[in-house]
Amino acid sequence: MKKIGLLFLIVLSVFLITGCGSTKGEPTKKKSLFDTKKTMTCTKEEVDEDGYKTSSTYKITYTSKKVTKVDSDSIMEMDSETIDWVYTFGQAIATELDKLDGITASYTKIDSNKIEMKLIAVYDKIDPEQVKEALGGLSDDTDFYTKTDITVDEFIKQNLEGFTCK
Repeated sequence: MKKIGLLFLIVLSVFLITGCGSTKGEPTKKKSLFDTKKTMTCTKEEVDEDGYKTSSTYKITYTSKKVTKVDSDSIMEMDSETIDWVYTFGQAIATELDKLDGITASYTKIDSNKIEMKLIAVYDKIDPEQVKEALGGLSDDTDFYTKTDITVDEFIKQNLEGFTCK
């Protein structure tokens, strides 16, 4: 009886470590115990040369192989004369991004001197060509929502200079 129990534990360990078995909706992909999703939060506050403050937070969901989702939230503080122009421009971009597969975007005027932009990018649903087509010259291959096959270290290096990540 002990031999059967030991054999069962060995077989179970092999399945857990190698990821044998199927994943619902993805029968050909195998997930390993060591390739579970993790999250990291990166933050930064900065004041530009005009005295406008931006507070940004990025919540990055990733596996050992690549980033799977980025949830960003930025609050920008500026003077009341500038806010309407910035809001109109930002709202137009957010509206276009929100129409795309894998991206949810919003741009909200919080009060007379604050704007909040939220952007969620789900990488396995984004079509980078669709993004480039929708945004034209406002988008290129370096945008974090167009480069969808990227590790967390590459993402931080390319997009989050000066951020504190935990």
